[in-house]
Amino acid sequence: MEEKKRSAAKVVTKLFPRIPKVTTLLLEFYVKRESGIELTREPLMHFCQEEVVLAAQDTLDKLNEQVITYQDMRDMAENLIGLHNLVYKKAQDIAKELGDSIRKLIIIVGELATSLEKVSDVPPTDWMGVGDAVMAKTAKLNMAEIAPFWTFIPKMKDFQCVKLLGAGGFGAVYKAVYKPTNLVCTIKLVPCDKFQRHKQACVDKVTASVIRNPFLVKYYACYCTRNHWINELTNEPTVRADSKRVCKGYFNKTSLEFRDGECAGTVPYMAPEIIKHRPYGRAVDWWSAGATFYKMMTGRVPFRGETPDALKDKICNQPLKWPKVEDHPHSATPEAKDMVFKMLKKNPVERLGSSSYAEIRGHPFFAGFNWKRLSSTQNLVDIPAIGECMKHRKDTSKGSERLSEYHN
Repeated sequence: MEEKKRSAAKVVTKLFPRIPKVTTLLLEFYVKRESGIELTREPLMHFCQEEVVLAAQDTLDKLNEQVITYQDMRDMAENLIGLHNLVYKKAQDIAKELGDSIRKLIIIVGELATSLEKVSDVPPTDWMGVGDAVMAKTAKLNMAEIAPFWTFIPKMKDFQCVKLLGAGGFGAVYKAVYKPTNLVCTIKLVPCDKFQRHKQACVDKVTASVIRNPFLVKYYACYCTRNHWINELTNEPTVRADSKRVCKGYFNKTSLEFRDGECAGTVPYMAPEIIKHRPYGRAVDWWSAGATFYKMMTGRVPFRGETPDALKDKICNQPLKWPKVEDHPHSATPEAKDMVFKMLKKNPVERLGSSSYAEIRGHPFFAGFNWKRLSSTQNLVDIPAIGECMKHRKDTSKGSERLSEYHN
């Protein structure tokens, strides 16, 4: 039975050559058409559409390699239907649109899936019925009663700027008050010309808009004015004092978020594989965490150079050294040093945390640390200076003039 399942794709190609060819063409067209960025699409729907496209691309890749099985098709459908059920609980209008995308994909692969089941000697699935069942769940939903999300985008004139919190080469962050509800928040203004592609403007905003976690600030909106992206609206900013919380694993254990190969970040904290423009994954985060720990423990970054090129060369080739206490006082414990050395391995495969989060949690540096207590958000440490900064008071009047330049 297992052998039949593995060889099913080749058998189908031999017995029914038309089916794989047609399915391949339809999948290629589907992926190309659905991969585009729509700036009027809600963040949650954008995320869902990305998941459907990834499922289609994965199916296409396996089909081209002739390793696709009926179980792959069933797993794909089950995963997408599970996503649809979750979205239905949060936003039925988005679930309706997602259901339509899932049904289209199921129609495309249905004949191939049935053929794979047939040659594998397993009971066939009613694939058309599966697609119809997804659509039936939201069939009675009246979309006209649901206001489009852009009707909730605030006007810049409704914000009273309190003060400039910080500025850099990419944009500026202001403390502000949303006057209609007296909400204290922060606003990040980014010039439109900073984004070379629409995808750059969308990807992290989509992530921040979809994710809800007590350790992250809340993302209220992201939109574009004539000249600037209003990159984020947040409130309740908190900073946790215990550096061990840096390693809390929140995102799914997947490398998909690294598939674009983008090289971005602050050079002293960049992993060697990024500097060398090689494919990279989750291990780059642990390198950056190791560099951060090193800086916190010694007051300096692990590698230094007089020029950017010299710095990059040292990151890629120079062995890591810990400063001597007599030359540069520090209080790092042996466990802390061991963890940092393992996080800053040049080879990402050897890097601590590259295999699983358990490697980080199980390191002696975290001995006695209660991870469950961390997840419960109890006994968190507040930084008085942060709360003081975000108190609702008008620190300056100049900021209001600045924000008034960016009316929608």
